[in-house]
Amino acid sequence: MLVLLLLAVFLPALEGCALSIEEEQAVVPIRAEPPRAPAPYTIQPGDQIDIKFYYHSDLNETVLVRPDGRIALQLIGEVAVAGRSPEDLSKDLVEHYTREGLRRPIVAVMLRKSAVQRVYVGGEVGLPKVIVQEGRLTLSQAIFEAGGMKPTADRAMIVVLRDDGSGTAQVMKIDFDKEVLEAGRDLVLQPLDVVVVPQSGIAKANQAVEQYVSKMLPTWFSIGLSYLLGGRVTNTLDAR
Repeated sequence: MLVLLLLAVFLPALEGCALSIEEEQAVVPIRAEPPRAPAPYTIQPGDQIDIKFYYHSDLNETVLVRPDGRIALQLIGEVAVAGRSPEDLSKDLVEHYTREGLRRPIVAVMLRKSAVQRVYVGGEVGLPKVIVQEGRLTLSQAIFEAGGMKPTADRAMIVVLRDDGSGTAQVMKIDFDKEVLEAGRDLVLQPLDVVVVPQSGIAKANQAVEQYVSKMLPTWFSIGLSYLLGGRVTNTLDAR
């Protein structure tokens, strides 16, 4: 009776979560393409930048980009700079100062010091850790630094949590194979980002079997159930 009850409860759930052999062996096709030119550096919170004026040196400043991605400058006040290249920001500042009546505002924006990246990576990775690095850090680099993804990871549902500066967490869900490997859209992380690699559905099913079924059943039944499921949970239903 106990055996039949356990089968009735767990077998439908396992059948729904288990992957077919074809799915398990599927390989993401990667097209051979020439290497892309490196993306221009974008300013990040924590960066220290120099604002230089060729004809108005009294307006020269060295400023620190605040956690909200903004800086405050003379005459024009608050400017959003995070996520922009120094060249793009230079053009924008020229327009701002021209509107304020400054004659011939030629402005250069130069990176003095990159922010120290402190990114948290956890979940189904080889070595959950805090990564400290100066300069640019992408999602794939952070995962590699944390020991890579485990076989139990849900690669299609990676979560990045980011403080948007207002105290509210911005939540980004990323399909690593589709967006990073296929499309080449490797997310550039910001200081204090939290990367969470969740567990896949089949891994959760295997864990449930390990915790609630296989340890309660005799060896002969574990082997039989493994056979019925086509060997898809043999890692957790092996004979003891």
